[in-house]
Amino acid sequence: MSFDLTTLKSESVLNAPRIVCVGESGIGKTTFAASYEESEGKLVATEASKTTLILQIGSEIGANAFACKKPICNSLEDVFGWLSALIEDANGINKVVLDSMTSLEMMIFDRVCQDQGWSSIQDPGYGKGPAESLVWWSRITATLDKLMALGICSVITGHIKAKDHSEPGGGSYSRWEVPVAEKTMILLHAWADFVFYAAKETIVTTEKGSFGKETKVGQQMSNQRWMYTDCRPHHPGKSRGFILPYKLPFSWAAFNKALAESSATK
Repeated sequence: MSFDLTTLKSESVLNAPRIVCVGESGIGKTTFAASYEESEGKLVATEASKTTLILQIGSEIGANAFACKKPICNSLEDVFGWLSALIEDANGINKVVLDSMTSLEMMIFDRVCQDQGWSSIQDPGYGKGPAESLVWWSRITATLDKLMALGICSVITGHIKAKDHSEPGGGSYSRWEVPVAEKTMILLHAWADFVFYAAKETIVTTEKGSFGKETKVGQQMSNQRWMYTDCRPHHPGKSRGFILPYKLPFSWAAFNKALAESSATK
């Protein structure tokens, strides 16, 4: 093989995006992935909804209300079977959704325990069981990368919970994190092109009670759902290779518009 620099082109390439989308239960992660839009107080399908495949993993059935192709996956064989079928013949599908990360991790843990003869993923000692699961996660991301090469976007949804976090030499605060193994999230965060945190806008106010005691109270600003595209101390976020607005309306159309505008500036 010869290496000729003159054959290389200095140009940007827009691959099918690989997305991790996290947020509280009911915030609309599956709605976003299914490309549904809100109109006059109702959720309506778009043309993009017809070309979306949602793999409902384990007990996740949040996509049932959406007019998308949405098989239920009760095993890893089901997950890889549908992904392999998509590679073989996409049949018009241009987006695949794994719903959700937390359910998929439980399925992977069960498989690892079965293969290793463990009764629990914690049997081999602290952190060693979840580390074994990374082999399966790497297989999943490698398969999704094959789909990316075919022009098929991938979305992995994930639930979140608040966790106390301490800065070295500093104070402590609460941070929204995905309740999966730490190494799993590190792998998926590094793999994804975009990590979106979805939430309704909330402000924190301080109320004074009896005897001068102060209590911090969160107040929801509106029912508008937003997705945050960059990380902050209290939540994850990431946009690789594109400068997106920090806050976008939580819809696939808004993401596509922002991506197109960012691409036009390159």
